[in-house]
Amino acid sequence: MSVYCKTAAVFDVGLVAQKKIDASRQRVVTHHATIAGLNDVAQDSKVDHSTCRDNEDIALEEEIKECDGDVVEYWTAPKMPPCDAVRIEQIMDTRVWEEGWGATLDGHVTTCKAKQTAAAVYTKVTQGVNLCDGKQDVHEDNWCKLNAAEEKNCANLNTLTQDWTTELAAFKKHSHMIGSARKVLCFIDVIKAGASGVQLNGDKVQECVNLGYTQEPKPANVPVEQVTVNYAALPGSTEGDSIVLKMPSTNLECKEKNAKGGEAWQRYNLYSQKNGVKKNDRIQGRYSDPTAAC
Repeated sequence: MSVYCKTAAVFDVGLVAQKKIDASRQRVVTHHATIAGLNDVAQDSKVDHSTCRDNEDIALEEEIKECDGDVVEYWTAPKMPPCDAVRIEQIMDTRVWEEGWGATLDGHVTTCKAKQTAAAVYTKVTQGVNLCDGKQDVHEDNWCKLNAAEEKNCANLNTLTQDWTTELAAFKKHSHMIGSARKVLCFIDVIKAGASGVQLNGDKVQECVNLGYTQEPKPANVPVEQVTVNYAALPGSTEGDSIVLKMPSTNLECKEKNAKGGEAWQRYNLYSQKNGVKKNDRIQGRYSDPTAAC
């Protein structure tokens, strides 16, 4: 059996490190692939909630304008008869005496009812929530799922870095052990080649002593894409050996999201600043510190 075959088992120690790193890296890549989809869902629900609040604002403001504004103003405007009017002369020269007054009032009332119907879409409570409150709950749930996925991604990347560090140290140690083992096997071959009772061939022994290896890059520290150790050819052979540890970057990064409920989080999710005061109040009325955390 050749020395190369004898050392094959020794070289296999590097495969264990490679398999662990490959598995750790694959966990990062596989999990990260789910984040894009969760982000799309969260972005869609953010826009859906914000749009609902915008439309809610319009509907409620128009209801107030038509019902509390136009109708009441028209009914209580100057030149209105006194509320206790009982005689014709008391309403003469007032607005209700004007031609078309009743039709105009009816028009305002009709418009008011239409605006009330439109507002009811947003104020109607179904299963404990109105339309926009429900969309707010959906968005916050989607955000929490995305945040959990991002946190898992950060944990996976941290584990990968730890595995890189641990397995690189083990790889360096194994590379030195392999170098020593090759020298030992070389000495054994020299001994076997010599005759019994005859002094060993000094040149052959020195060849074994001189067996060495090189490492690229040197020094090798995390992060590093690949570490290669090349061993000089054994006596009687024209080809050396090499071992390689591949640690390719995922090109992914840990993204720590703003704490839920904080000012930056509320701005990003369109809960404040961009929103009008009324809408912001309604959002905050639904959103409270006890339910802030996911």
